[in-house]
Amino acid sequence: MKRELVAAEDVQAVAGDWEQLQPDGWQPMDNDADGETTHVPMFKSIDSLPTIAECGAVAVSYIDEPVLPRAAVVGLTGDPECGKTTLAQALARNAHNSGNVRALFLDRENPLAVVADRLKRLGMVDGPGCRIWGGWLPLMAPMPDHPIVRAWVVENAAPNGCIVVVDSLSAFCDGDQNDATVVRALMHRCRRLADLGATVVVLHHSGKSETSKDYRGSSDFPAAVDCAWHLTSLPTDGLLDKLVLRAYKNRFGAARELAYSYAGGKMVRVDAGEVKATVSEQLMAIIRCEPGITSTRFQDVAAERKLGRDRARKFLHDGVLAGTIIRRPGSKKNEMRHYLPGTDGQPSLPSLVVIPVSAQNGASA
Repeated sequence: MKRELVAAEDVQAVAGDWEQLQPDGWQPMDNDADGETTHVPMFKSIDSLPTIAECGAVAVSYIDEPVLPRAAVVGLTGDPECGKTTLAQALARNAHNSGNVRALFLDRENPLAVVADRLKRLGMVDGPGCRIWGGWLPLMAPMPDHPIVRAWVVENAAPNGCIVVVDSLSAFCDGDQNDATVVRALMHRCRRLADLGATVVVLHHSGKSETSKDYRGSSDFPAAVDCAWHLTSLPTDGLLDKLVLRAYKNRFGAARELAYSYAGGKMVRVDAGEVKATVSEQLMAIIRCEPGITSTRFQDVAAERKLGRDRARKFLHDGVLAGTIIRRPGSKKNEMRHYLPGTDGQPSLPSLVVIPVSAQNGASA
């Protein structure tokens, strides 16, 4: 219903129309995804809006602290095949075993055989505790805010919470993931589930540019989530082993790094310092195996081994400053090569000898 406002009488008429729209306090509004009609409350005035307390506000709580806050949108990013889905599935399994939290995976990314193998490795069987809607079914996984998904969230959100995993953002984007409007529209669908009480985990890929390595595409992705984690995999012999989670956004608290050890189908939280030491050892081994390695080559090898380009760059920089890595000019212009001490073919600098001032002046000590 539209009315042109020209005079005071028109304003009064609109007010009358407003009251007539919702005799029972609700008004049907056909603005839902997939053309569904939703009944939403129509408030007569701003003063009639309920308070935060009346909306049922509670203290921040977690399904898995600090990774999975309840009723929140969580971003989980990382390189392809770094273990994002495996980690999400393991967290969902642990949450169900410890707190009877149910999970729903909306999967437009993985084939049936891969999903079955992952469940086997994790010692899981899908069922009431973990439902998976994938491309092998007659209908592909629906958008996050589809009525059937919303109904499942309403049924399972209380009292233990529930998890909805969207795998992946690119597969569910209705357009270019670099388009802010497209990404925001998808994240809005996820937000609607969080408002109903679900913890929504959106899996997404890392970016390639220097300014957006944590995520790919539009910056509306990190802007729309409540917390965002970047996952780095530290494999052993090409197999999933150590995982490092780094928070690059967190509305619920300070950002920090977490580490997991994956073995025998178990995902166990471990001390991040131990994992960092392991990373340093692996990076040091690259220089030991390739004396005279350039910075570009070093970062390429680190990336191939899933150790991270940024981490490799910082490792070189810090190592040179600390004296644990020697940097020498190469044969090409502006080329710098890196060695461990004693492996660069150069004589070591003599130790400095401190001569007392009195001796310098010829006086006896």
